[in-house]
Amino acid sequence: MPDRAPSGSDRRSGPRPRAPRANFQGVTPDYFRAMGIALLKGREFTEGDSFEAPSVAIINETIAKRFFPDENPVGKRLSMEGRTGQAVGPNPAASSPWGEIVGVVADTRKVNLSAETVPEIYVPYWQYPMQTPELVVRTSLPASSAAAAIRNEISTLNKNIPAPRIQTMDALLADVVAQPRFHTTLLSLFGIIALMLSAVGIYSVISYSVSQRTHEIGIRMALGAKPRDVLKLVVGRGMMLVLSGIAIGLAAALASTRLMSGLLFEVSATDPLTFGGIPILLAGVALGACLAPASRAARVDPMVALRSE
Repeated sequence: MPDRAPSGSDRRSGPRPRAPRANFQGVTPDYFRAMGIALLKGREFTEGDSFEAPSVAIINETIAKRFFPDENPVGKRLSMEGRTGQAVGPNPAASSPWGEIVGVVADTRKVNLSAETVPEIYVPYWQYPMQTPELVVRTSLPASSAAAAIRNEISTLNKNIPAPRIQTMDALLADVVAQPRFHTTLLSLFGIIALMLSAVGIYSVISYSVSQRTHEIGIRMALGAKPRDVLKLVVGRGMMLVLSGIAIGLAAALASTRLMSGLLFEVSATDPLTFGGIPILLAGVALGACLAPASRAARVDPMVALRSE
C-alpha cells in the first residue's frame, strides 16, 4: 500500500493481517511509449534511474484512484515489500527498500479485454532485474523484417542464446479476441438470417391478407376510396403487428442483457444506440415488406375485385 504521508516523512503503523497486493514489473525507459501506455502524471523512467540511483516507481491509475483519491500521488513513497511475491506493504521498518512514486500511467488489461484492471507497480528494470526479460519493439518496418533484424542482433551479441520466440501485437490481440469474435460473428450471422426471414414472413403474411381481402378492397374503391387510402389501410395494419412484435422483442432483449454482458467490451448491455437503432432498422425492413403487397392492392381494378371470390 502506498505511504499516504507527505513526501520525505514516514508514517509508522502496526502490523496488518494482510498486505494489499499488486503486480510488479520491471521496465526500461521508453517502455510506455513503445506499448502506447499514456503517462497521466509525473515522468517516465530515464537512463538515470540506475541501480545506484534512489529507488523510484510508477503506479497505474487503479492504485492512484484507490489509495490517493483526492491527492497527487507523485512524490509519495511506497514499499516493495516481498516484491518477488508481488506484495506491497506500508511498514517503513521492512527490510525491502522504499521507492518514490514519480509517475502515474493508464491502466492496461493483460489477461483479456473483459478482465478488470488490477493494481500495477512499474520499477526501473536495472533496479530490479528480472530473470526472464521480454523485449518490446515498436517499428514501422514489416513484421518479418523486424523479426529478422532482432534475431540477427541477438545472435551477434551472444550466439549461445537460443532464437527468441517473436510475436506481433496483432497476433497476440487476435488470440485474445478469437473466442468473443467468433461468438459475435455467429450471433451477427444469426441476426442477419433472422432479419431476412422476418422480411419474407411479413411480405408473405401481408400478401396473403391482401389476396383474402381483394373483394373488400374492390368495394372500398367502388365507394370512392383512393389508392392512397388502400395503401394506408394495408400498411397501417401490417405495421401495427410489426410494432407490437418490436415492443415484445425489446422487453425480451432487456431481460437477457446479463447473458450478453460477457460478450461486450466497453459497451453497455443496455446501450441506448443499439436499443434505439435496431428497432428503427426492423421497422424499416418491415415497412419495405409491407409496401410491395400494399402497392399491388392499391392498383386493383374495382370491377375485377368485385367479381373475385
